[in-house]
Formats: sequence, C-alpha cells, structure tokens
Amino acid sequence: FRAGDLGGPTRIRLGHWHADGAIEFDSARIVRALPIHRQLGPLRLGEGELVSGDTYHFAGTYSHVASNYHRVLERATTPFNSDRWMFGSEGEVVYRFALPDTKMLSATLEVDVNYYTRGVCLVEASRDGALWIPVAKLRELGSVSETIPAELFPAAQLLLRIRSESGPASFQVNRLDFQAKLDHSF
Repeated sequence: FRAGDLGGPTRIRLGHWHADGAIEFDSARIVRALPIHRQLGPLRLGEGELVSGDTYHFAGTYSHVASNYHRVLERATTPFNSDRWMFGSEGEVVYRFALPDTKMLSATLEVDVNYYTRGVCLVEASRDGALWIPVAKLRELGSVSETIPAELFPAAQLLLRIRSESGPASFQVNRLDFQAKLDHSF
C-alpha cells in the first residue's frame, strides 16, 4: 500500500471488519517495499496500465495486492480504506498520466462512487497542475463517464484530480478508468 501524502503521521489500522470478537497481532511491522514495473520497450507500466496500438488504458481499482498503489498516483491527501478512497470536505487524489515521447490527443474517464451520503464528487483535469478544468461531477451513488475537454489536447501529460467540490461531504470512490488516444502506436 501507499501511505498518504498528508505531511504528518499516517494512521494505519490492522484488523478485519467481518470478524466477530477480538483479533490480536503478534510482531506486526511495516517494511518499505519498492515496486517493480513492467518495462515494455520505452514504456514503464504499472498495475492497471495497458497500451494497445495507439490507445493507453488505466483501470484503477483498489481490490488487488498493493491496493492503493499505482505508478500513476501523484499524491493522495484523503484516507484510503480497504478498497476505496474516502472523501470528506478536504483532501484529494491526483493521478498523472504521461508516456515518454508521446502526446495524448483525446481522453475519456469513468469514476465510480460506491458510497454516498452528501456532497459533490468533482473530477478535474490539468496539463500543468496549476489550472484545473472541471470534467465530471457526481452528486449521488453511481458512475459518471465523461470526455475530457478538447482544449487540454494535445498533451504530453494529463493530471486528474478527484476531490469534494465544497462544503460538507461524505462519499467514497472505488474505481477510476482512464483511456487516451495517443499520437502514435506502440
């Protein structure tokens, strides 16, 4: 797993929410692990990433080994629990998509909100991390599918940010699917 980017102590809980009674751990410890990504010619791809011809695809789910770690995860300042990002009034998750010597010409995304009580799940896109353009909003349980605005392309990199729009919020995201058309094939 990847510990959060909160800038202070990170809380890690051990347990099993389906268990009845107490669970005890003997000699629990955390050790640093370095990911090894697949090298395919000039490309380095991680969990959930695939390039086929001139299409890049990232299937971001969180129910696998390494759960919330993805090569394309830039930062996360919201809690992660089991298989989902948990959003309140603050915090964000930012993914950075880029391949060497390649430009994206267009892209689409899908986001699943698997738990919702209030607030607005906002997905934004940026080429530089300074100017963010709203792409999708979800005000309920379910999925949203959108095309990323053409004004962001062609792009050598694209950042996607998921966060609460404003005000009180309580929702969870358990899937991000991103596809981009590339300027050449691999």
